[in-house]
Order: sequence, then C-alpha cells, then structure tokens
Amino acid sequence: MPVYQDAQGVPGRYCTWGHKEQAKVAPMFKFFNQANMTCIFCGSNTVYGTRIFCGQLCRTSADGQAPAIFEIPPGTHHFKTVVDQLQQSWKHQGKSRPTVRHVYKIICRSFITKRYEAYRTCIETQRRLPRGNENRRWHGTTRYCNLGDPGRSNLCHSPTCGLCGIIRTSFWNQDKLGKVGPFSCASLMLTRRLVRFGRGLYFTSTASKSDDYSRNNSPSPYKALLLNLVVVGQGRKMWQNAPYLNGPPLGFDS
Repeated sequence: MPVYQDAQGVPGRYCTWGHKEQAKVAPMFKFFNQANMTCIFCGSNTVYGTRIFCGQLCRTSADGQAPAIFEIPPGTHHFKTVVDQLQQSWKHQGKSRPTVRHVYKIICRSFITKRYEAYRTCIETQRRLPRGNENRRWHGTTRYCNLGDPGRSNLCHSPTCGLCGIIRTSFWNQDKLGKVGPFSCASLMLTRRLVRFGRGLYFTSTASKSDDYSRNNSPSPYKALLLNLVVVGQGRKMWQNAPYLNGPPLGFDS
C-alpha cells in the first residue's frame, strides 16, 4: 500500500493515518491483547484494547443479525476473563474444573439491550449504586440443539430449547414464570427451582452450581453455560428457602 505522508508531504512508516494513530496507543493495550484480536464480525480488521468490533459499521451489521452469537478468539482478553471467572467460581468439591473450548459473544436485539440499560440506569439512580451494582453471573439451562459446538452458530427453533429461547428473549417471558409447560426459556428453568425462592430469574456467582442445570438433549461432547450481565441492585442475602416469594423482599432489587 502507499506510504502515509504528513502535511509537509514527508513519507512516514505507516500506510494510513489510522494505522499511525493505532501504533501510538497499541503499547498501552499490550496487557489486554494476549493474542491478535480481529473483529468478531468481519474477521479481517485488527481491534485494540477491549474492543471486539473494528468500527461502527461492523457493530451495526452485527446488531442487524441479532439474535446471534459470534466466537471470541482463544487467547484474547475477552476469552481469558471468561476462563478466569469460571475457574475461580468453580467451587463444588468432587466436580473437576472443565476446560473452556469456545466463548461466544451474544448479540441481543436492540430493544432488549435498551430495556436493560434503562433498568440499570433506574436502579443506579434510585440506589446510588454505580451501574446498578451490575455483575456477571452464571446461568445453566437445557440445550436441545448443538448451538456453540464447532461450526454450530445458528439458533434452533425448538420451543423447548432453553438456551436458544434465552438468547432470543433475554429471560423476558415473564407470563410463564413458574408455570408448568408449554415450556418457555424461563419456565424451563424455574419449574425446577420453585422450592428455593419462589418465582423469579435465577443466577449465581458459582459456575459449578449453574453447571448442575446445564443439560444436553442432543449428543455433544460439550456443555454450554451462559454468563450474563445482571443488575443486582440492592441484594438481599437469604439463608433459608422462601418458596412463597413472588419477587425480591420489600426494599430490595434481588
């Protein structure tokens, strides 16, 4: 490619002004880039720091395919943070820590993301908690297809597939919470857990606990776990089962 020239017409070391500017900031991102990270949508342009898209065009194009999943390359910052969180939160004795083979970024529909962000802002304002005390929490569910296996990135249309249902709705099918069949992505999880804390959406900081609820209904050497952004807000610690609850105790958000 032609060499970039400055305002005085002096040739430089870079082919474009953009590459020149990227070279300036690349050293500060050395910690994050454990491996060469390319845009997860186009797969050709290099991204820096904690970004996963090379630009707004790829970001918008990915949103246009939602709901969808895109693989995060092994060895990169995003891959490593998921592996580290799973390893550190695998606490059940007698259950060997699994090896993470694939990590995928879930792209939700824009109205789902906006709804989540609005709720997060509301809790942040009411509770005066940064980002509404947002945390990454695990969730296990039933997978009726092979989504996430190598080469399998298309969501299935089975009404009983908890994994694909959750990716489509982000746990939003509240009219079926706690009700027995026909299963939705939420009721599939909750009908097994009403003995604990009543109707609601269940997440945990313990990966090995969510693994108990991760099941395959199609033959596969892999298991799938969801790592979700959750607005915890003001959380109430419960030391005993409370199956009568229909929501968080008064004054609490979770």
